[in-house]
Amino acid sequence: MNMEAWNELTPDLQHIVMETFEAFSYRFCRNEMYNVGLDLKKFVAGGGTILHLPEEDVATMREVAIQTWDEAAAKDPLSAEFIAWYKEIMA
Repeated sequence: MNMEAWNELTPDLQHIVMETFEAFSYRFCRNEMYNVGLDLKKFVAGGGTILHLPEEDVATMREVAIQTWDEAAAKDPLSAEFIAWYKEIMA
């Protein structure tokens, strides 16, 4: 939905859309994590090796991601709302 269409919705409809989006996103993410787990098991069973980044590299990647998210959030209130929600579930 583009911003023009969003702005034409009444506040109660915007609330319904956001609640529906959050419920769908949670289920989608949970389903994706489950499927990734299955795929990783198949990968390892087929002889693949899982490599893990050093914690220092992971921390650096998170810092860069958060900085990028914050820049996007500063540009748009709706993006800011989504990014705040996403940070919450990623914590």
